[in-house]
Amino acid sequence: MLGKRLSVAFWAIALVGGCVMPAWGAGLPSGWTNKDIGAPTRPGSTTFDEAKGTWTVTGEGNDIWGADTDNFQYAYTQLKGDGNITARLLSQTGGHDDGWGRNGLMIREDDTAGARHLDFVLGCPDLTPTNANSQSVFYSYFRPDPGSDQMTWCRTLGNVPQYDGQAANRGAAGLRELPMWVRIQRQGNLLTAYTSPDGKVWSSQISPQALGATPLPDTMLVGMAVCAHDPDADTGDLSTTVFDNVTVNNDLLGAWPSGVDAIASRTDNRVLVTWLGRPNATGYTIYRQAVGEQQYTKAGTSDSATWFIDAGADGNGLTAGTNYRYVVTATVDGKETAASYRAMVTPGAIPSAIGSFLSYDIGTSRAGSTTLDSSGVLTITASGLDIWNAGDGFRFVGTTHEGSISMTAKLLEKPTSANTDGWVKAGLMVRESLDPASRNAIITATTNDAGDHAGTNFSWRKHFNNTGDDSNATQDGLAAGDVKFPMWLRIKRNRDQIEGFTSNDGTNFTKVGGDDGGVTLDRLAARIYVGFCVTNHRDGDFATAKFDANSITFQ
Repeated sequence: MLGKRLSVAFWAIALVGGCVMPAWGAGLPSGWTNKDIGAPTRPGSTTFDEAKGTWTVTGEGNDIWGADTDNFQYAYTQLKGDGNITARLLSQTGGHDDGWGRNGLMIREDDTAGARHLDFVLGCPDLTPTNANSQSVFYSYFRPDPGSDQMTWCRTLGNVPQYDGQAANRGAAGLRELPMWVRIQRQGNLLTAYTSPDGKVWSSQISPQALGATPLPDTMLVGMAVCAHDPDADTGDLSTTVFDNVTVNNDLLGAWPSGVDAIASRTDNRVLVTWLGRPNATGYTIYRQAVGEQQYTKAGTSDSATWFIDAGADGNGLTAGTNYRYVVTATVDGKETAASYRAMVTPGAIPSAIGSFLSYDIGTSRAGSTTLDSSGVLTITASGLDIWNAGDGFRFVGTTHEGSISMTAKLLEKPTSANTDGWVKAGLMVRESLDPASRNAIITATTNDAGDHAGTNFSWRKHFNNTGDDSNATQDGLAAGDVKFPMWLRIKRNRDQIEGFTSNDGTNFTKVGGDDGGVTLDRLAARIYVGFCVTNHRDGDFATAKFDANSITFQ
């Protein structure tokens, strides 16, 4: 619900640091103020355009992190009791080029530099993408106790991997698709963050989070926080974020259905959506959004069943190759709850000898694509940070298989990408599940640059979520100058043993790692996923790999 816009009676001007700046609270709606928390080198500012209803918040500051060291611009008001702050984030520019600026909403105990708080913020544009930074997505974290340096990532509900190998469900929450509606809700001692493309259907982003063991005070500060993350003290760009539709009220969104999944049909372009039921729910509403659209479309309803088959608006199926997102709400006591986290799916099966292949974006902030032309060229476009550390980011095109199997396919040419670090990967994979942290093994060619040549490697994750010192490892295959395209790749599963092979002719194969090659994934599930994998090794833009679908064989 949007509140009424409050009128602004006057502007007050104060001289700050030799510059003419609005005084704290000057020109802002009644009950709002702004100030620099901590001691940024250069002052920030907040202005409100009554005619347009826009807020422009500009801040410097080294970070909102650590003990008693927060430095940022905060425009805020009070929230008494349960309720929420809601805003539409229209744009964000500037800030440090490492991507770790903080731009978004905050709920905070007080205005001291070490106060307890929870942030739901957007990273600045990441201009150094070869570093493992925030990837410029939305993310959420909190300080559990006053003055504590134990900053903690929220447990997020998506599968966007966090930087530097952290668990895939920690911190990173949503995509940099602006404008985006954002909300933080307080209910008792629990805080929750939401996003919406249209301000109507709200999708939960984090599990309800308490700030430490001490109960929250009845009145909290809520508002918009902007931190540039320590730009150059003299010349670095401050971060500027523009919001509108800012409201604070005591409305609450009800708990959402959990466990939502979307599964494309292997025979047509319908999608099966499933979820876990909510207690006392009298019905459910299923919403669909094609990636790139600015709102959800109501796909259908269900009275009591916890599944729904979406055959599209005309009943003839959805558009093959289009990436869709699904969320589900429940009706409880006559009111519609918040929506679940998004489930992503791409209808349009690729035929194979062991069942139709389906496409999955795992741990990426951008949806890829899969196409098969009439000549049998299978083209896979993928984003993603890597297939490594604790959480993968890549596109998987494959199917399930029970028991031992060997898959062979021809990679027609070296993968292409704007990323020039040499670690774009394309190849074959055996995977235990579609979780970003799943155990897996891959045989891939990289973009290690040597003319039309590339290196190969066989790598794996032995333990879910990268636990254990020996979890991630790799075995080098052919050097960059020794592999020519097209090339054949093979991955073989025999009980718990996985091995990778390469070949220049499709007949004579060499096992990567020699006699000691391969990895044992103890107690590997009988039913596994097998198929193609492509990662750009830089989330946010894309790599492209082309395979010969006519060459795919299974044994």
